Amino acid sequence: VMDLADEWNSVYLASKTKDLRLVDVKEKFREVTKEQVARFGKEATSQQRRLQECGPGSSSLTLDAGLELLNSWLSKVDEMRRIKIDLSNSEELFGLNVSTYPEFNFIEEEVN
Repeated sequence: VMDLADEWNSVYLASKTKDLRLVDVKEKFREVTKEQVARFGKEATSQQRRLQECGPGSSSLTLDAGLELLNSWLSKVDEMRRIKIDLSNSEELFGLNVSTYPEFNFIEEEVN
């Protein structure tokens, strides 16, 4: 019969063994997260350029067309915000520096 100390030691060793087995998996997810962060940064840069060139504030639009475009951008910003939050959570989870995405922040300020 195992006493409490033996049971604790057994659980502790099992957790350390499991943790060591997950090192490669954690590294793989860390790399995937870095790739996703880079892709999102590029997408934010592209969207910022698009907003500045032909966003709802463009002088060539009618008021109705501008309003319709604004609603489209609001949806896009919501989608991008969800992705940003997921990526930030992943970066924290895997011990990476949390990215700031200044281009997304610009888009969010302009649209809201």
